[in-house]
Amino acid sequence: MTRIIQRSSLLKKAVLYSVHREQRIAGAEKLMSSALWDTFTGSSSYRNILRRFFHPVLLFNLLRGVFSKPVTTKQSFHEDKQKDLGQLFKNGEVIIKQGTSGNCLFVIQEGKVEVINEHNGDDIKLAELGETEFFGEMGLFEKDVRSCTIKALGDVRVLTVDKKNFYESIQNDSSLAYRLLEKMSNRLRDANKMINV
Repeated sequence: MTRIIQRSSLLKKAVLYSVHREQRIAGAEKLMSSALWDTFTGSSSYRNILRRFFHPVLLFNLLRGVFSKPVTTKQSFHEDKQKDLGQLFKNGEVIIKQGTSGNCLFVIQEGKVEVINEHNGDDIKLAELGETEFFGEMGLFEKDVRSCTIKALGDVRVLTVDKKNFYESIQNDSSLAYRLLEKMSNRLRDANKMINV
């Protein structure tokens, strides 16, 4: 189901609309938010989650979301309030060093970073990430050994999010759980492709 949603821009828009509506309207049932949270945390069976997706109110909100204007999620991680709280890195500075341990997630507030795999003394550039994208998410779930080096491309401002701040952010904007789940799913798919090559 996650793959179907990821492949459809209309379904993604509908899911974000549904979550946005639930979070902004006082007293609204948190049907989509709780389903996404349970999918993300594994705190409920997939059968139970799937059954909840067929709730009439949730289906109606999804249908409304298909025909709505796209929802922006600029308030994720309290970006508007914390724009100046992130740490500034200059061009070429290392934000995460491959092989070191970490227990937090990083969100790019301004600028770009490059993802580098250090292998046999060579730096292999894997990707570039920009504003609102995040990295280091596995550190939220376990003390993680960083699998790549992250360097600043030009000036970049990065916000560090620990477990406590992450859970608070999820409560304020449950679409964050969906975004993180989508990102992790994409990275897992890319890793599988590399293994199968």
